[in-house]
Amino acid sequence: MLTPRYLTVVMSLALLYGVARGAGEAPAAATSAPADPMSRVLPDIDFSGVGLDDALDYLRDLVPEFKTVLVRDKGVPDDYPTVKIKLKKVTLGQVWSVLQTAMPDLEVQPVGENDGSWPIYVIRVKAPSGEGGPGGPAVAPLAVRVYPLGPLVDAMTAKAGKKPGHENEPLNDILSLIKATLAQVPDRSEPVLQVHEETRTLIFKGNSEQKAALEQVLSALPPDAAPEASELIESKQHVEKLQEQINQQQEQSARQVQQLESELAEMRSRLAEAEKNALEQTANAEKLKVRLEQQMEQAARIKEQAEEDLVRFKRDEQLSRPKHDEHPELPAPAKP
Repeated sequence: MLTPRYLTVVMSLALLYGVARGAGEAPAAATSAPADPMSRVLPDIDFSGVGLDDALDYLRDLVPEFKTVLVRDKGVPDDYPTVKIKLKKVTLGQVWSVLQTAMPDLEVQPVGENDGSWPIYVIRVKAPSGEGGPGGPAVAPLAVRVYPLGPLVDAMTAKAGKKPGHENEPLNDILSLIKATLAQVPDRSEPVLQVHEETRTLIFKGNSEQKAALEQVLSALPPDAAPEASELIESKQHVEKLQEQINQQQEQSARQVQQLESELAEMRSRLAEAEKNALEQTANAEKLKVRLEQQMEQAARIKEQAEEDLVRFKRDEQLSRPKHDEHPELPAPAKP
């Protein structure tokens, strides 16, 4: 049954939200709808026994659109409940679902979700069933723990020789064994067990005896499975590393062969060009040789013609001179 204080808080929040919604309705229509804050991926979540108030403050700091109001029933301590969760790469919606599942004493009521905007979550912390009521015993905070089951599931899967995709079978076997063990613990309150399949983690909420029984089950599971799985994983990683090195060497060799082929093609092109130039130079040399021989022959003919002209000239000159025998000069008269 809701207390008058709780109803007053809820009605006040609803009234304030309606007024704020009416005042901001006109400009909101002109803007596009914002992204759903529940789909926001959060950084690593590591709540190590912190109070629910601090956990909600941290989530609100990460996602300001996530608005919550926390109230407690009469007799519930201010530090109850505590949260111990460690998750990686999860959305706000997943964390919010884990918190509600791990803590059945929380009653969550969204306010204003039908107004077209993100609701305000009113969180009521109740006393466990049959406890904490007026005149009843004080509430003893129950432990909330999150256990990673991934390594154990991998080890059992590897040992059983199951192929990837059948990891749920060992996970179900582990959960069944835990439930059977906790049923033997003499306690009237039933522990909360929830498996988060995406992260392969077990969310547990219960008293110290139930927690001890759970941890005893986890520690009693095949002790030789983990080393064998570790060896298999290491071998697989070693093979993958070798394969990666081989691929890198093949890629490097392929690049080197391609570079050598490119250089060889360039050298062949240069050689062909050099051979072409050599042939052209040889042809030019032959042409020059022929022209030189022609010029030498022409020079020889010119020389021969010049010698003939010189002989002819000398002969003509001799022929043109008078002979002394045909015109003798008279001797000078003698003196008395």
